[in-house]
Amino acid sequence: MLPTAPTRLRVDPTISDSSATYTATAVSGLSASPTSTGTTATPVELFAPNPEILTNGNTEPAKSKVNVKAGAPEGFEELEGPLDTTVDLHFGGLKIGVFRAVFTPGSILFSNPEEIVSKLPALDPRSSELVTQALTGDLPTHADRICGPIPKPDCGQLSPDIAAVIFDQERFQAELFVNPTYLSEQDTHTEKVLPPAPDIVSGVHSITGGLIGSPGEPNNYSLMSNSTLASGDTRLNFTGITASEQSRFQNLSASMDRWGLESKLGFFDSRPLQMLAQTPMTGISVGTSLDTNLAYRNTTGSRLSVFLPQRSYVSLIFNNMIYSTDFYEAGNQVLNTDILPDGAYEVTIRIVDTDGQQTEEKRFFSKNFQIPPADQPIYFGQLGTVRDTTQSGFLPDAGSGLISSFGVLSRYGESTGVALDSLVIKDRVYAEAGSFLLLPPDHQIRASLLLSSGKDFGIGGTYQGFALEKKFAFGANVRAIFAGETYQGSDELIPIKADTRQITANAGYQISDLANVNFLLDYNQVGSGQNRLSYGPSLRWDVWRDGESNLSFGIDASQSNSGRVQNVMIRYTKRIGAWGLSGEALARRSSPSVSGGGSTNLTRNSRLTWNDDSTPGRLTIAGAEFRQDETSDNYLADLDHRGNLGNIKILGSQTRTNQVKRTIYSGNLGFGIAHTLNDIAWNGSQQQSSGVVIKTGGDVPPTPMKVVVDGSERSQFLTGESTALFLAPYQTYKISITPVESSPIDYDGTVKQITLYPGNVMPLEWEMSSIHVVLGRVVTEDGEPVANAKIEESGNLVMTDEDGLFQTELKEVEKITLFRAAQEHFAGKKHSKFTNGDSDMFTVMPPTRNSTATLTDPEKRELILQLFGDAEDVNPPGPPVEPPQSQAVAAESIKGLEVSTGTMTAGEVASTTAQVDVSAEQKPTPPLRPAFRCRVELPEAKEVNNVIMYSEPLICHSIPIAEAETNEDSATESDVLEDEAIETPENPLESLSESEEEPSQTHPESSTGEPSEDLAVPSGGTKAVQLGAFRSESQALESWSEFEKLSPIFQEIEPRVEIADLPGSGRFYRLRIVGFGSDAETAAFCRIVKNYGRDCIVVSQASRAIGKKQKMPKKQQVLTMPSLEDSGTDNADSILPEPQ
Repeated sequence: MLPTAPTRLRVDPTISDSSATYTATAVSGLSASPTSTGTTATPVELFAPNPEILTNGNTEPAKSKVNVKAGAPEGFEELEGPLDTTVDLHFGGLKIGVFRAVFTPGSILFSNPEEIVSKLPALDPRSSELVTQALTGDLPTHADRICGPIPKPDCGQLSPDIAAVIFDQERFQAELFVNPTYLSEQDTHTEKVLPPAPDIVSGVHSITGGLIGSPGEPNNYSLMSNSTLASGDTRLNFTGITASEQSRFQNLSASMDRWGLESKLGFFDSRPLQMLAQTPMTGISVGTSLDTNLAYRNTTGSRLSVFLPQRSYVSLIFNNMIYSTDFYEAGNQVLNTDILPDGAYEVTIRIVDTDGQQTEEKRFFSKNFQIPPADQPIYFGQLGTVRDTTQSGFLPDAGSGLISSFGVLSRYGESTGVALDSLVIKDRVYAEAGSFLLLPPDHQIRASLLLSSGKDFGIGGTYQGFALEKKFAFGANVRAIFAGETYQGSDELIPIKADTRQITANAGYQISDLANVNFLLDYNQVGSGQNRLSYGPSLRWDVWRDGESNLSFGIDASQSNSGRVQNVMIRYTKRIGAWGLSGEALARRSSPSVSGGGSTNLTRNSRLTWNDDSTPGRLTIAGAEFRQDETSDNYLADLDHRGNLGNIKILGSQTRTNQVKRTIYSGNLGFGIAHTLNDIAWNGSQQQSSGVVIKTGGDVPPTPMKVVVDGSERSQFLTGESTALFLAPYQTYKISITPVESSPIDYDGTVKQITLYPGNVMPLEWEMSSIHVVLGRVVTEDGEPVANAKIEESGNLVMTDEDGLFQTELKEVEKITLFRAAQEHFAGKKHSKFTNGDSDMFTVMPPTRNSTATLTDPEKRELILQLFGDAEDVNPPGPPVEPPQSQAVAAESIKGLEVSTGTMTAGEVASTTAQVDVSAEQKPTPPLRPAFRCRVELPEAKEVNNVIMYSEPLICHSIPIAEAETNEDSATESDVLEDEAIETPENPLESLSESEEEPSQTHPESSTGEPSEDLAVPSGGTKAVQLGAFRSESQALESWSEFEKLSPIFQEIEPRVEIADLPGSGRFYRLRIVGFGSDAETAAFCRIVKNYGRDCIVVSQASRAIGKKQKMPKKQQVLTMPSLEDSGTDNADSILPEPQ
């Protein structure tokens, strides 16, 4: 019954270096406060299954007024009993499955270790049997290794001899550990190519755009659509551009990645060389693809940097497409080229300063040069015609001029390689030879030489390196081309038209975590035009850093052919929650030749920002800035948002002087659409050519979920909605979802592994259902509490207590079905606290006259053996009383019926009887005590935060056994018998019941001495007897050792240990003797064994022996009790249940 006056207990610890004292204060009433008057501090007893939980793992518990007792308190002993449930099992941080297990506070027993071993991905096949044995039987839970809120150094780790687990019974989750000796070697680089692409039709569409302008002036804008439609590893790609200069259809190509090759047909750009830019062409291309090669991947690329005399907008433009526009400070600035596409080409750098002055520079840029693995050269070949992209029409012209290119790139040894390339464009032939030197992990060098039929000559090279434990980084890129003759024609496709020199060098040193120094040099000249040279050092030092506050100091100097600029800066930043505030003072001095130079100019700057980065995958930064110097005031506002709806960046700036007011604005946007034939989703936080569409099934309220990719959170979404997550192609990913916060939902935690190629969009769906916490009290129709009954709709083992109270989690709250099976009390075990009237636990005594044990067949083939049992108190005071050996007991539930004459119908089963011959003077037959089943139709109730509490008792209406529904998933050992061999001990109080172990029998030594007749030694027949069932192989062998001590003749017999997996109860190890030639021999053997005070039953061989690789087939039979006439003997001790 629920208490009418709940009591709250407050425990106040007082902890010192050597002891801990706990004062417990009992406070009556839920509304009382801990400081209420009248409370008393008293010592209190705390019960724990493992006292180390309260002593933090120390061998000596802290001194305390708390008396910690091991085990459960009186009246709650069943909490320490075995619980039968399912467990989530993880290996290597990944979930490998859900397995049935029986656990106690200190041990766990897996029902099917073979199934677990079959799911281990890295197990050496030769070790399967050893690991299976190590996972068989009762395993320690290692609860002391569970990582708590304050993890200990050794938490979450085990180093077993073979295999072991850490089991968290609060979460029903176990982590499996296997000694590395028994694992196969895992080499992630053994595969030459990626796994095959998913066989699915899908598409990815990416939209990007850019705009820069000023009021009253024409705007420069561009909008590009890049679409890829794919079916497995075959795809169609098309690109269209609309810009202020021109609108055109850029590329249209069909591609395929197969056999380690990339094949392409249509309109596309030629393969870039190190010295020459790529060329638009129409034709076919076939080459080795390192995108699908997992053995080795590497990239290098050139850097872009500019000298800015003052703060400016800088745009990167390629093919009339504005890829990015960013605001940069004055001085030497390295530009962000992440958004630029792969390849080698000429990029336009457009600079607009705050005064509105616009300049442009053209630079050669290369990105993602591939270096092959040592054992796989790169070959490629292309053939087609040259396209003219300057045409005014929207559709491209296939062209007429010939273009062809062939090349090979080979690596020799670990560090060196050679590349040979040829290119024919119209009437000119170009040849390029290159070499590279890899000095891993810190240095990489490449050199190139170019010759042409037009007497062109070129040299180039790149270098990247680190030194001093990577504190010193430096790199250089050099490209110099000398044109044999200046090209005077109008053909824009000729690669070399004039002399070109381009040099970029940089060096940096990390002085400490707070300071670094850098040097940058940039030189560029095309033809006879003015060269551009700039160089200079810079220093950045975080003088003070404390949490969200930072004070930094910077100094830099730049020398260019325009003049000299020196800057000294000090900046303070502070973040308070989502708000950020910064103030800056900058002293700038420049030479008279620089715009606005000739004096020292002091600039003051303040900036306010608002940052929202609380959700992974989403970022919003809004800022407002004011800058003032000696001649002007500048106002700046900006917004940068990256989220599921897209990426957008907006900048607006206005500069005011005494004479003019100048306003400039710019913006970039990007978003993507991913779809299959059945799903479509929108996302803009990533721009990639492949991805996944994530959705959930089931009826659950909108719940925030996070998407975890390869162990890292990448995005969030709401259940019931589809969301796209764009991922880089040519990769294999492991993806799962999990609630952002603890939520009342049941969801599939499976980790899904996928491989993506360009254009692939994989739909991933996880099933979900709401979980409702239900609390209530169940009574029968006459008001009696329904105690010790299992709730069949619950996923785990949930039973009502003695007052009928329960708390469970249900997916659907429509009905509750309770089942309480007839159970036999164990001799030698703890007595149940329930009396005879409170539960169906009772002792089955032998009938006093010939009577029947009847099998009934309800719906869904559930068979319940209804026994005539007595209603005497099963818990008499004092130790349990041993009944006479002539008494017998049997209680089992069997699924399906198979007898020697065939399968019986329900009616035949109902009439099946087993006659028992007993003397007439025994007491009368006790009343029938069948299993009890009832159903509660739940009334409507208000649900608060998924918790339903029924204040009134729930009436449980009994269900006739023949009409009962069967929940096969909740079957226990008393419901289902897997093996036909059933041990029926001589002591009727020894039997199997739900959530109890099959007992290993121990008996006193026989007082009769040696048996009077000879022991029947097995003679090579097919009959067998069973001497006991145990939870581990070692227990079974130890029991046989005891037999060998009884008589020398047992030492001449070879026992056999067989495995039996019983659904709901787990694995048992049966000790058996096989090889008897007849039933008479087995009966005689058991008679002699019983004279020694030991148990023995006659069985058929149906379970599997230790060491056998295949499981014996299951047999489902009717269990009968043969009469003395059928037993073949005149001794009552030989009455044994034998399968037919």
